[in-house]
Amino acid sequence: MEIKENKIEQKTLNFSAISPYIEENMPEIVEVTDGRGDWVKWGRDNKLGQFYLDLYKHSETLSAAVESVTDYALGDGIIVNGEDGDEDMEALYRKLAFDFTLYGYCAIEVTRNPLGDITRFGHIPADYLRTNETCETFYYSKNWNKDYKSKTLVLPRYDKNLVQPTSVLYLRNNTYFTYGYPRYASVVEAPLCEKLIAEYNINQVSNGFSAGYAIAFCNGIPTSAVQEETEDLLNDKFCGSSNANRLLVSFSPDAAHRPIITKLEQDNADGKYEATTKWAREAILTAFRASPNLLGISLENAGFNTQEFSSAFKLFNRTSVRPVQQALNRMFARIGIEIENKPFVINFDE
Repeated sequence: MEIKENKIEQKTLNFSAISPYIEENMPEIVEVTDGRGDWVKWGRDNKLGQFYLDLYKHSETLSAAVESVTDYALGDGIIVNGEDGDEDMEALYRKLAFDFTLYGYCAIEVTRNPLGDITRFGHIPADYLRTNETCETFYYSKNWNKDYKSKTLVLPRYDKNLVQPTSVLYLRNNTYFTYGYPRYASVVEAPLCEKLIAEYNINQVSNGFSAGYAIAFCNGIPTSAVQEETEDLLNDKFCGSSNANRLLVSFSPDAAHRPIITKLEQDNADGKYEATTKWAREAILTAFRASPNLLGISLENAGFNTQEFSSAFKLFNRTSVRPVQQALNRMFARIGIEIENKPFVINFDE
């Protein structure tokens, strides 16, 4: 009796994770010089600003904290050289407060005539700006996130004793760092966790993360191309555009060789994600010296106490808001603009 070897085509299985290495999601918070004497790279890939902005867009607690500091810093408006600030000045103040809070630094472009008089000044988006180690020379580009070697506009630091057509008035919250240091940088993993948990929830809703049904073909194993085509046709026809409840398709030479499918249950997954979410929120709140109510965050089973709110606001105002106001007001004073902040009063009867 001749026994023929049954050659079964092997299909390679590729396994992947959303983020097998943390470096894919969280760049190292460093400043790097390349020895050429030009700009300091903000992050090893010069894209740290984009990382901070992405966290702001996708972390609800960080977004609420940055927006609250910005709103409270502007407060009930500003007085500019003894007169109420107009919409343009208040808009400029808000942009600077936002950059200072989110990135740790902000900048104003100052234009002067040949006599040295200031004729115009305006906001420079922080992420468009790079500088050298001494903060004497600045480089402006909208393409840092694509190619930091792209053509840039070179500008000097503002100096009231020098007549410069265009210069940069620069403010950072920590002179130890070239680009300042956001107050939440020490807990930057927290807003990143909120972002990733949100992505997980979206994937869970739209894709289910696991197959809804298993279909086994037990009449032989076709080629890899036929297997892939069959799987795609079944998923396209029965799973809809959202790919929810995707099918698990297997091919076996006969029924005796059908695959054994075991569902992997996560141990207390809901509890773990809830605990991580709570930790992330509390870490960000601690970094900003804020309570949830101050940021408009409502907690389940938590009542509202006006006395506690007032006490929390005083601490938040003293440690997070006033430092921003004082820094910005000193910044404007350097170009001859005196800023006063109108007292921000909370009236619980309104």
